[in-house]
Amino acid sequence: MQLYLSGPRAFHSTYHDANGQAIYKVRTSSQVFGRTTTVSRILRNEILYDHSMRDIFGHLAQIEWKSFRSSILRFYGREMRTRSFFKKQGWGWHGCDRVFAAPDGREYRWKLGTAAPEAGILDLTLYLMANPYLSQLRSHNEKQTLVARFNPGGNSCFFSARSPFLEILPAGEHIADAIVVSFVYIEKLREDE
Repeated sequence: MQLYLSGPRAFHSTYHDANGQAIYKVRTSSQVFGRTTTVSRILRNEILYDHSMRDIFGHLAQIEWKSFRSSILRFYGREMRTRSFFKKQGWGWHGCDRVFAAPDGREYRWKLGTAAPEAGILDLTLYLMANPYLSQLRSHNEKQTLVARFNPGGNSCFFSARSPFLEILPAGEHIADAIVVSFVYIEKLREDE
């Protein structure tokens, strides 16, 4: 399943499928202090009296961003500090990888990829051809099965403009909600770096 982002920021976009149907909506308040991100999931489509469609979304998760302390995550009907939900492991260009336990009882590990170079169009094109995925989620066991990955999209002289998308592979479709919520969190961390 590919979820296309409506904008360049994972923490303030609508995620829709290949047919354009909105599946998730992520909104982050614009205030500097006390910023909150809300993740909603589609519940149903409703046909209105004028035959237009309206999507009905239900609350899925919320992240209260903190500058000097661990942020607060409300998810799975619980409230927890992000440092207890996401455990740091390993080291990469954008800090530590993040490991979390999903509702299926298994652990998964986000590997934060390196952003595309800021150089010229040709450099960007070559980079995207060689490494189109920015972050990857794998099972945190000996198999390290690829579960999801993020393609930042972009422009180049060889490709038309592509929207960024989060690809959830069949191995992760049963935990799609947890993948989206954890992706929003780690992408905000990566962008803040």
